[in-house]
Amino acid sequence: MSNFIRKVLSTFYLGKERPFSDTCSSHVWSKFLPRTEGTLHSTQLGDGTIVTYEIYQPDDRSSSVNEQEPPTTLVIVPGIANCTETKYVRTFSSHAIGHGFRVAVLNHLGAKKEDGLSTPRIFTYGGTEELAAVVNHLTSVLNHKRLIGVGFSMGANILIKYLGEESSRQGLFECAVSVCQGYDIIRAKTLLQEWDGLRRFYNWAITQNVKNVIDRHVRVLFHGPNFTSPHKSSIHHVRSTSSLSELDDVYIKKMAGFHHWTSFMQ
Repeated sequence: MSNFIRKVLSTFYLGKERPFSDTCSSHVWSKFLPRTEGTLHSTQLGDGTIVTYEIYQPDDRSSSVNEQEPPTTLVIVPGIANCTETKYVRTFSSHAIGHGFRVAVLNHLGAKKEDGLSTPRIFTYGGTEELAAVVNHLTSVLNHKRLIGVGFSMGANILIKYLGEESSRQGLFECAVSVCQGYDIIRAKTLLQEWDGLRRFYNWAITQNVKNVIDRHVRVLFHGPNFTSPHKSSIHHVRSTSSLSELDDVYIKKMAGFHHWTSFMQ
């Protein structure tokens, strides 16, 4: 399919709301790309949580491959509830290896269907522990020296936060790319409830994705210490939510050990 047709369809049929446009177009255009096959790796956090990520090697047929030196590794941090199975991640990875890059994709906790949970928690919007473990494994165990970070949406927030927490981490990366990063979720809470630009629909769709992750691991997630008090959440409360802020209030903040939504976001 020509680039011209793609641009026309994206402009006239997918609208001007970028997240909604990206969601729709990724479902369409990814069907025209081959499925990439990667190698699954895992590392363990201090609390016993198992973090997985996959590495995709550069396409040998690419003219960008330099056999005299190791390829640069793109460390991809996907958006909310996303992983290597997500179509836009596959699309981006396929393009990247076709241009001579090696790609390492973080699987957010609970997001990949084949991966179970070793501890009663899933990903959070700003948790950098999983990314730190992956980068440490890449550089210390697999000896990857040239890294470029690429974060999408929530993943961009995690990537930039990770790099800013300790300045020494920045020396591991040649550069970092933040794609569609959210900057102030507290201010955005009201905007995400509005229908202008289909933001309310986008909010609902993301919430369903996170709820699907929780549903897949309900037996593990609802046996944690934060859900044994009289004020514990129930899976019924989770399934009744229709927005991210509602889901955060009844479940995510408690899983992360917070009592108030605002303090959790800050």
